[in-house]
Amino acid sequence: MEISLTRYARAADGVSIAYVEFGSGPPIVQLGAPFNLTPSATEMFDWQRHLLEPIADKHRIIYVQPRGTGLSQRAVPYTLDDRSLDIPSVMDALQIDRAPVWAGWQSTFAAVRFAARHPERVSHLILHGPALRGADFYKPGSFVAAAAPLLEYDVRLGAETIGRGGPGHDAGGR
Repeated sequence: MEISLTRYARAADGVSIAYVEFGSGPPIVQLGAPFNLTPSATEMFDWQRHLLEPIADKHRIIYVQPRGTGLSQRAVPYTLDDRSLDIPSVMDALQIDRAPVWAGWQSTFAAVRFAARHPERVSHLILHGPALRGADFYKPGSFVAAAAPLLEYDVRLGAETIGRGGPGHDAGGR
């Protein structure tokens, strides 16, 4: 999987946001983990290569390193509202009006905030292993590997399945 050179977008509050692209096809914007301190996008993808390669065969994945992490600007404002500015900065830099937004674990908070405030920019909201309550983030288990084939087959169905099966949901999908 060939990963582009790291590029930067400027968020509305002036913070520099790092991102990389790989794959080809319609875009999917993936918001990275807020606790990631990995400086290199290649290192970051090593642990999730099994998930990303099949999706990148049919989609262009735009991986956004959130503010304060990776190669994005450090020592910056870090509220939920601030973090939700990272997504549109990259979409605007790439002239993407509307796309699926994909986030996992603690990044789901910022993705949901962005989707709620800008529904016209989000065609699908894909949440894997969402931390619906702070304590849920630390519970073991992930739907990521199991969901890869479903996301490849049908993004909407995969997003709904993951969203209803994540931590904090009972067997009835509530």
